[in-house]
Amino acid sequence: MQGLPQYNYQEPDGLAVCGWYYLLQSTQKNVNSKVASLLCLKVFSILPALKKSALKKALVFIFLITGVLCFISSSLFAQNSKPDTVLTGIYITSIHDIDFKQQEYTVDFWLWLKYRNYDFDFLHNLEIPLAKTVQKSFTTADTVNGRIYLLMKLQCVMKDSWAITNFPFDKQTLRLSIENSQYDSKSLIFKPDTLGKNFDPRFILHGWIIDSFHMRQAIKPYETAFGDDSYSKQHTEYSAFRIRLDIHRDAIGLFWKLFIG
Repeated sequence: MQGLPQYNYQEPDGLAVCGWYYLLQSTQKNVNSKVASLLCLKVFSILPALKKSALKKALVFIFLITGVLCFISSSLFAQNSKPDTVLTGIYITSIHDIDFKQQEYTVDFWLWLKYRNYDFDFLHNLEIPLAKTVQKSFTTADTVNGRIYLLMKLQCVMKDSWAITNFPFDKQTLRLSIENSQYDSKSLIFKPDTLGKNFDPRFILHGWIIDSFHMRQAIKPYETAFGDDSYSKQHTEYSAFRIRLDIHRDAIGLFWKLFIG
């Protein structure tokens, strides 16, 4: 067999050695390859000098050591397989065309993402649920100290649902969510960038007053694997960067507009 020293592999002990060798080889992607290789060479160098009884004891010991290495390496691999973090920030420049009949509004904003995984492609895999239309007017990307910095200027027409039973004293919530359509939450997690302001204090949402602004990371579950047969259960989860803007109608301003003109 290729890669193994000369040994009678038709004997039970030889087959055991062969099985152990390939078991150890299969763990080399998790165990340090130098450690595994040195262990292999050391073991095979002493096999010819061992008697049959000693060989059996040695093989038992080798299998135990290999099992421990497999367990440790699997634990380390699981700890190192944490999802990559995408630091995400937003700056809203305008909200307009709030239409209660069509249940939609238009928002203009800057969006930036900072991450180290070069496989992430937000230019083509940026998902904005509930968006009727998405337009990118500007994009730029740069790399600083191994981290990608992506900046985009977007305009979205967002669909939402509101109740206006308390008109003209109603309070409403404007929602915006961002996801990545390629990587689920096991591989990618959004983290809000909290530095600086999140909307231009100079812009006026005509007829409305902004009460609060919130952004957070969330997990969006989907009861489907989108046709991927490798999933045992048709359930997937994706990280989401969520924005919530709480507003209330300027009832006094509306009163003066209606009755004074």
